[in-house]
Amino acid sequence: MINRTDLEQYIIEPALREISMFSKNAVHLLSMTAALESDLGFHLKQVNGPALGIYQMEPDTHDDVWDSVLAFNANKLNRVMGSGCAFSEAKRMIYDLKYATIMARVLYSRFKEVIPDLYETKDMINYYLEYWKPNKRVMNYEKAKLKYKYYFGTGVKND
Repeated sequence: MINRTDLEQYIIEPALREISMFSKNAVHLLSMTAALESDLGFHLKQVNGPALGIYQMEPDTHDDVWDSVLAFNANKLNRVMGSGCAFSEAKRMIYDLKYATIMARVLYSRFKEVIPDLYETKDMINYYLEYWKPNKRVMNYEKAKLKYKYYFGTGVKND
């Protein structure tokens, strides 16, 4: 398991700054996604499933980010390619935290709804549930709320 503060400070923030997609809200969303999906890297391959890396992105979703988001947005594509993250196989997300982070951020960027304020935890969890679309049998709002409290040391505000 990766220390959450280290993940934010040394992986997420620099990766997002490098592709000009940084915001404190985005850092929090990705940190929360890693916590809820892989227990901050405890599982780098989904147990009984295809998802990979600290964000547990499925290979088909990874490929769709390249085919449906980056292929049609030259600005984003240039920023991603300029960061040294050329197209790669999805399994790269297992060992390359920067690559996994950039893929996760680009996936979230495809949605028009703005990332909620990092202090609006209920909204942030609902955003994650809506757009990351975890398996509802494995992750729902109540489970996400409990894991959030465990990893972030606080209850859910505005609940």
